[in-house]
Amino acid sequence: MGRNFITGYTESIRRHVRAHASRALLSSVSSVAVLAGFLSAAGTVWPLWLYLLLCAVGTAGFLTAFGAVGIRVRYGLLAATRPPSAVVPQALALRAGGPASRPSVRSIASAAVDDPVYLGGLRVLLSSSSPVLVVPSGPRDVQVPGELSVPIRANRKGYSHVRMDYPALGLPLPPASLTRELPGGAPDGDHSFAVRDLTYTAQLAAAVAEQGRPLPLLLPEHCADVRQLAEHDLIVVGGPDVNFWHAVLYEAVAARFLRPASSVPLALGMRSDRKGTANYNSVLIRAVLADIKRVFPNAEDDAYDIDDRLYPAHGMILACRNPYAAALGMSHWCVFVAGLTSVGTAGSVRALAHMLELMRSDSEADFFSTVPTASAGVHADVAAVLCRVVEVECPALRLNGGLVPRQRHPVPGEGRDPYYSDSGLPTRIQYLDFSRAEPAWRDLLPRP
Repeated sequence: MGRNFITGYTESIRRHVRAHASRALLSSVSSVAVLAGFLSAAGTVWPLWLYLLLCAVGTAGFLTAFGAVGIRVRYGLLAATRPPSAVVPQALALRAGGPASRPSVRSIASAAVDDPVYLGGLRVLLSSSSPVLVVPSGPRDVQVPGELSVPIRANRKGYSHVRMDYPALGLPLPPASLTRELPGGAPDGDHSFAVRDLTYTAQLAAAVAEQGRPLPLLLPEHCADVRQLAEHDLIVVGGPDVNFWHAVLYEAVAARFLRPASSVPLALGMRSDRKGTANYNSVLIRAVLADIKRVFPNAEDDAYDIDDRLYPAHGMILACRNPYAAALGMSHWCVFVAGLTSVGTAGSVRALAHMLELMRSDSEADFFSTVPTASAGVHADVAAVLCRVVEVECPALRLNGGLVPRQRHPVPGEGRDPYYSDSGLPTRIQYLDFSRAEPAWRDLLPRP
């Protein structure tokens, strides 16, 4: 089935003008001012209208020059030659607070990031094309790290500095730099790759596959390259401290929201700033959600850092356009599924699988979150969901010198689980529901 997630030619021009108009105008005015200074020194005086005309022509010339440098010319060619679309994702849903907000709705829509997957609900995932589940690799899987084209295993202790030279890898994207905050020292059970992360990947693979199509490939992170990832719909399992591709793919997505600034922000992410450089780890989820104070009272404004020390069983699901595919003029989506701990990741994977099953069985069902926008009176619905595990089941365990039979127990909504066990699997999961007047936790997987 045909899809189109690629930026149109008109949209490319609009975004280019938004991003570079001020710089082009400043460059043009500066150039004309220098010219006027030389003419004045030579005793030549031109009329004002001629200087204004030169400023206008110069601005258009600088805009063209900025667009023809390096990567932008390739973007323009890709956008101009994009194939026709048979399926267009759901349009951006904006909610205005009242009549006074109507003009703001138009300005928010015109300044929103050009990502038709993100600016809608998760139903767009029901149309899959060669989906792949990208999962973490254990350290022993990569015995010769130097042979990889990307630094998946660079500096396994402390911070790992990553530079992605995309042009050298054959991808028309500007180079990107970031750091990953990796578990160091003694093994960290909460922030190291665990098999429990992958417990429900089989269910997720079956849920995302369309009827009559092959099941998605389970692809370890060290077995992938940028070109292969660009050719598929992607589900990236695990946070950026265990899955290299979570960090670099998310950074490519974030760049589209930051330059030029989008009027609709990214709802969820494990990205933070460290000394002016993007830093990734799995100890917090940065949540930018409407009315978030009603859910997390300690939140400031509409943003909150969900910390693993208080909310270890929380996780995130974020769908957006595959940035590598878009750079090559292909239409694919990308989903980040990650938790603050292993149980949070497993719960998020199971939650997404169940959401897909519900949406396939109910044509009206959808999942989304509402985010604030650049206008205080306007909110937007985006393809992101915050999850939490509220019950786990543990096998028979030896505790305090005795054998405790298999049992289930609730997970506290805040703070560490006093009965925590590495053997616990999520059996009851909730998601933050924005379909009603106020956001509230709702059961997704009730106790069977």
